Amino acid sequence: MTSKASSPARTHSLLLIAACWLVYMAAYVGRNTFKASIAPIVAAGFLTNAQAGLIETFYFVTYGAGHLINGLLAQRLNPYKMVGIGLVGSALANLVMAVSTSYPVMLLVWALNGYLQAMLWSPILAIFSRVILPDMQEMASFRIFTSSPIGTILAYLLVTLTADLDYRITFYAAAALLIPVALFFLFTARRAAPHLRPWQREAAEQNGTSAKAQPILPLILTTGVPMLVLATVMHGMLKEGVLTWVPSLISDTYPVDVSFSVLLSMLLPLSNLCGAYLSKLTYSRLFRRNEAITACFFLLLSTLPILAVSFMSALPLPVAVICLALISLLMTSFNYMVSTVIPMRFAADGHTATFSGIFNSSVYLGSAISTYLSGDLADRFGWGVTVMSWLGIALAGALILIPAILLWRRFLKRSEAH
Repeated sequence: MTSKASSPARTHSLLLIAACWLVYMAAYVGRNTFKASIAPIVAAGFLTNAQAGLIETFYFVTYGAGHLINGLLAQRLNPYKMVGIGLVGSALANLVMAVSTSYPVMLLVWALNGYLQAMLWSPILAIFSRVILPDMQEMASFRIFTSSPIGTILAYLLVTLTADLDYRITFYAAAALLIPVALFFLFTARRAAPHLRPWQREAAEQNGTSAKAQPILPLILTTGVPMLVLATVMHGMLKEGVLTWVPSLISDTYPVDVSFSVLLSMLLPLSNLCGAYLSKLTYSRLFRRNEAITACFFLLLSTLPILAVSFMSALPLPVAVICLALISLLMTSFNYMVSTVIPMRFAADGHTATFSGIFNSSVYLGSAISTYLSGDLADRFGWGVTVMSWLGIALAGALILIPAILLWRRFLKRSEAH
């Protein structure tokens, strides 16, 4: 491929990466509208903590199951159409949430939104591994990961700005963002495809995806994937337990109003953006590009700020918020390993989208468990017991990863040998 010939393909690869970034940023707005609105909704008396947690639980059940299903479908179906359907469907779900006053309807619609949102990540990774130029794939995987903290910040900012007005405005705003982004993505993909199609076969040959997909069961058994999946479930329990309940935790512990607690909780996704860079730096510089060791390190390190938060009532508010932000940062660092880097390791075996679905469904299985459990524990026993449960979860996840590290190291050596 000459530099002259590759220039259009490179330009359109960058455009497609940018469009995918916008897709996932907007998607995070569309998925966090309810989560960011929990505190004002509960304060208004529409839901209890347990009911709000159950809505999020149903979301994460369908989101996790959807990742598993769509990870398999993305290997066979048109990933561009899957992304378009997911975005438009999520926009419609947000519109229904804005006008609904029925708890059962909110439960059903947000569960549907979970599946629609799960139509995005695996198809995007499939696009990265099969379409864009191979020397741009690692950059693309990192850039797309930074979109989720930005989208989360926008969702919480919307809630903060509308807290004294009407939380429904947040859902309307999310829908108004999602539909134009969907149209822009489909337009960009259509324009880019003719320029990238001549290079798809060459790109596949360079990263190994042109070869016939290898049997997936031996890969699962010889790489430590079952243990990585269990640790990922633990991570999901911790990640969403913290992010979902921070506004309520702050407003229940300190003399601040709900809107202020939501504003403070925006520091978490902001810190998550730093976590993506920390993960990339630690992974490449400290642990020599070994994802299993890196993931175990971040889980172990998270026990320190969790332990500090267990004494939250004795901490000044700024210190407590910093500790919560550190927990979220470290969970984001872990998540970058399992949701992005590890699946791309299986590109040569033809299973990037499949493993993306497996690991993302594991994250949100943990999220489904923790979102309801944390809310229920807070209602029954208070936040002290809830935070101590987070500490146990982090330790359990790190211990599970220890035997997986050896198997993963052997897998990396075999991959480098080939």
